[in-house]
Amino acid sequence: MKEITKDNSAESFYDYDFNYELDMKLKPIDKNTVFDILNNEETSLIVLDTNILLGLVEVTNNTGLCLLNIFNEIKNIIWIPYQVYNEFETNRNSVYSDACRKYDLLIKRLSISINRTSKNLLDELRQYCKYNSELLEDLEEELNLKNQYINNVVEKYKMCIGDRFAKDNDDLKQLINDIEKFVEDLKKDNRIGNKLRIEEILEIVKEGDIRYKYYLPPGYKDSKKFGIKAFGDLFIWKEILNLPQKMNLNRILFVTNDLKEDWWKLNDGNIKLTEDQLVMRYELYSEFIEANPNTSIDFIQLNTFYKYASEYLKLENSSVLVELNKMTLLILIG
Repeated sequence: MKEITKDNSAESFYDYDFNYELDMKLKPIDKNTVFDILNNEETSLIVLDTNILLGLVEVTNNTGLCLLNIFNEIKNIIWIPYQVYNEFETNRNSVYSDACRKYDLLIKRLSISINRTSKNLLDELRQYCKYNSELLEDLEEELNLKNQYINNVVEKYKMCIGDRFAKDNDDLKQLINDIEKFVEDLKKDNRIGNKLRIEEILEIVKEGDIRYKYYLPPGYKDSKKFGIKAFGDLFIWKEILNLPQKMNLNRILFVTNDLKEDWWKLNDGNIKLTEDQLVMRYELYSEFIEANPNTSIDFIQLNTFYKYASEYLKLENSSVLVELNKMTLLILIG
């Protein structure tokens, strides 16, 4: 897909009246709303994004297991779009592989960073050596010693984590098996969306070209992705948008850690909103209630979902919440 360049016409959708009063009324989801969703299984649905499923192995094993326990407890109200299932199937092996090699990858990346930094420092230093090399010889020697010391620290760490790494990988393999079973159970229980027909895909792609041109969410932040992958978020949104026409639903809760501006309202004027102030884009809310006036929808980040769902199920774990809060903060600061 051709890269989108912003022009004056691209502002027109922001000027269009999507009902700005709705924007003012949208509030971050609260505990009572999540409790109400979990307490009304027959008319509620929790939709998981791809990053939630794949992210189960990108946290510590304990956190991944605690999250999966939550999902298994409420499996009968969980649903995933076909696009999410397809992305999960496409990427799971590479994500699993990276997770199994995470310590090796860390050591390798640290070594590369150390050597690159050392080289840059010495290159800068040698630029000035031509003026007065005697004054800089001691500094160069000291830098080389410090670089060797840092490399030794990393190597010592690598030697120390051998046994712990083996145990961690055994736990990770069990977690992966549990994730696979969870997704397979969803498939058996018909809790995965149907594959789109070619005609439907083409219609969404055509609509996506227009939406992305005018920065209408979701998905325009992925416009640089190659080919049809650029429309992944829009496929997910379209599946969610059509859910109330297929099921008797009062509430839908979309759990995602995709914290980009084409899903969330990240700023209020010039003020950057904090994590607990984020709400879904009002354009998406407006589009949803226009199509489904009798169904409400909310977005929620994983850490907030865990906080409320674990309390409801009495499965709280403070260390898990701390890790998820930290991860959310890192995603937001980019």
